Amino acid sequence: MTRKIIKIGDSEGVTIPKNIKEKLNLKAGDELEVQLDKEGKQILLEPSDKKSGGQNDKRKERIAKLTASFTDKYRKDLEALAEK
Repeated sequence: MTRKIIKIGDSEGVTIPKNIKEKLNLKAGDELEVQLDKEGKQILLEPSDKKSGGQNDKRKERIAKLTASFTDKYRKDLEALAEK
């Protein structure tokens, strides 16, 4: 199956065909290991142990705690701004 390298912002990428994505149970946000084969002639993609979650869940949890802390600390000011 042939795929083109496409421009994605300042980067470039390759799309994964739906049937392969479904067979490997991959979804947006999942991480893939990218390597060259031993001869350095082929690109190997493998699902990482880090599915969407893991690091992302820890970051989201930390952001949620920081947001709650900020909101608690500045609640009166935020409410005053909301009334304007």
